[in-house]
Parts: sequence; C-alpha cells; structure tokens
Amino acid sequence: MIQRREYINHFWEPYMLSEKEFLSIVDYVALRDCNLNTSSEKLIRSLLSTCELFESTMRTMYDLSGKPTFDDYLRNMLSDSDFNMDIEIQLTRGMIAFPFQPFTGAKPGNAPLWWSAHNKVKHDRATEFDEGSLQNCILALAALYYANCQFVKKIGDYWYARLPHTHSNCRDVPNDTSKLFSNSFMNTRHSVMGYEVYAITNDEIDDICKF
Repeated sequence: MIQRREYINHFWEPYMLSEKEFLSIVDYVALRDCNLNTSSEKLIRSLLSTCELFESTMRTMYDLSGKPTFDDYLRNMLSDSDFNMDIEIQLTRGMIAFPFQPFTGAKPGNAPLWWSAHNKVKHDRATEFDEGSLQNCILALAALYYANCQFVKKIGDYWYARLPHTHSNCRDVPNDTSKLFSNSFMNTRHSVMGYEVYAITNDEIDDICKF
C-alpha cells in the first residue's frame, strides 16, 4: 500500500487541480439545469483530463498492471464491497438540486455515460463535440471524487492496522475539502475541516489522556 503523502501528491492534488479548472469554467457556464447540455472546448478538455486521472487512480487503487480497460476497472469496483455503485453525490454550489450518480447501471460491456462521452470526443471530436457537456464533466468529476474518497480510506485503514493510530498515514480522508461536492456519504474516522485541518479524533483524545 502506498504512503498517504504519495497519494496526496499523485492523486488528490491533481484532482483538486481538475476541480479548480472546472470551477473556472463555471464562472461562465452556471451550474443550472438549463446548462447541463452546454458543450465547449474547455469542457471537453476538462472531461478528457478528468477521465485520464480516473484511470490512473483506478490502476493504482486496485494494483492493476499492463494496460487495463474500463471493464477491468468496473470488475474491481463491482467486487469491492466498499464501493457503492449506486452512490449519489450532491453538488455544494450552483442551482442543480438533484444528486449525480456516476456509476448507476455500469457493468462490464456497459460503461457509464460520461466514460462513453470521453471516448467519443477523444476519438472523433468533430462529430461528437456535444458529448463534451457540462453534465458529463460533472459526472466524471463526481466519479473521480468518489474514487479518491475510497482510495484514501483504503490507505488510512491499511496503515491504521499497522502503525500507531495517531500517525498521519492513518488518516482516512484527503487533506482538504472539495469545493464542488459533499462527502456526507463517507463514514470515516477522521474529518477534514480545511487544508491540513482535521477534527480531533477519539484516538488523539486517548493519546492526550495518557499524559
């Protein structure tokens, strides 16, 4: 299992950069129902880079070698008892009230809509331009965010069983909060309040009481 700092550097910080770049687009295309089908070159680039990060996260989280396909990722997600394929992820900004479900209905041979859209614009941008939509970008980012939450929890749980419980590797949350999504769906030992700011845990209270 990788170290927490390696995870932060190679997976979480790139996610936060993708989120930041997407939010810069939202300055011009508001998060409203009427804009979900809006497409643009910037949204296409956001979709492509987000899906690239999703692949990298899946390969490392599930220790996949070679050149895995999206079906390989799906098989691992489906066999992972902690991975909720019906997860609902709520936006924390904008006027879109309904949650996003990035994996619903996905199975080997049937990729989610946002991944199919990624393939279409990647290989035939001229005719598939409309697939680079606001909705597909949100779904892809929601999928990447959830994958990151799962990955960091696996890392934290792994080291929690092997190190003193107050070691930083045992934290099962990222080191910052998303500016786009709520993480109320995760049941974790730790809570992150802001950049490198965490709520005190029972383990830390116990450690203090020893003195």
